[in-house]
Amino acid sequence: MNIRFLEVYPAVVAKWINLCCLIGLFALAPLSHAGNWGEGVWGTMKWGQDDSGGDTPTAFIERFYVNILGRPSDEGGLNAWLDVINTQSASAVALGFLNSAEFKNRDLDDAAFVDILYRTLFDRAGDEGGTSYWLQQLSSGQLRDMVIWGFLRAGEFKTLSDSFGVTAVSAADESSYGVRTFTERFYTVVLGRQPDQAGFDGWVSALSA
Repeated sequence: MNIRFLEVYPAVVAKWINLCCLIGLFALAPLSHAGNWGEGVWGTMKWGQDDSGGDTPTAFIERFYVNILGRPSDEGGLNAWLDVINTQSASAVALGFLNSAEFKNRDLDDAAFVDILYRTLFDRAGDEGGTSYWLQQLSSGQLRDMVIWGFLRAGEFKTLSDSFGVTAVSAADESSYGVRTFTERFYTVVLGRQPDQAGFDGWVSALSA
């Protein structure tokens, strides 16, 4: 593990050390990235734009409903997500949608999944090189959760979030990402493989407690 990682995520390292008695057991576990709707546009006005055509937090969330869930928002859900984006971040909203049962029930293949990430989080179609990279990561076993984080921490997502007047990534998001990338690294270094979803979730939960 490199020194820079220890400097950036000291709290995560401390938590991991507190769980060192479990790492021995962990190490012995069995080895076992278009139409108008797709672009978030209805006619000539984006969902949620104000009368002057300006982008708003409401427009940002409506894009998620349309692009990720394939439907317009319901009033209760929209209001709930507005509260999240105003008190937390755009990343918290994105993760909420992308990890929702409604989205997972769409049962999209990797190509469709990556396409949605590009169109929703970068507001564009994926370029050939970038799409190939993310598809290769997924085919090699990287969890979709970590691929999503790769998009959320990119400069393009911050630029898009800024254009809607919302915070892209909060300090809490960075901490959450730190726990996840630390856990993923232990799988790849200690076990020599990508994490399984259940095991990954369990360790992230333990480290976040």
